[in-house]
Amino acid sequence: MIEVINMYEDLRSDKVGLAIMALRAMPIWNKEKQAARKMMDQVLTESGYTMGTSTANKYHLTSGSGFSYLYEVPATKRGLFSALRGRMIRIVYTFSGHRMVEFMFAQVKEDQQGRSYRTMGADLDASDFDVRRLYKFAYGESEFNAVSFD
Repeated sequence: MIEVINMYEDLRSDKVGLAIMALRAMPIWNKEKQAARKMMDQVLTESGYTMGTSTANKYHLTSGSGFSYLYEVPATKRGLFSALRGRMIRIVYTFSGHRMVEFMFAQVKEDQQGRSYRTMGADLDASDFDVRRLYKFAYGESEFNAVSFD
């Protein structure tokens, strides 16, 4: 499980970030957006990102392909990210299937870190925290996947 206190906004200022922004800039799924997703996947693979699968809620990946955030892996972390303890990683939502999502992750430089999601959602309890509610504030997106956050 990802702890919200260790989640940070992804500034997306590197090559991978540009590929993510290209995908996120397209409002509807068509051939161009499918091509942008394939390009993003290729850039992630070329940049040494590792594939992971899980349920969407476990990793706060409920906002569609191309959603990304940074995660400061705690020193006591076990499981998938245990080899990256104490490092800053980027987690990118790449694909969703029946009850499962695929994501890719890799270590990033500290300068990619933006605002803390916890401070951006300071009025929210940890129990009802939903990363999607921060889209309007963090990315200027008022709506995603037909869910309104106003």
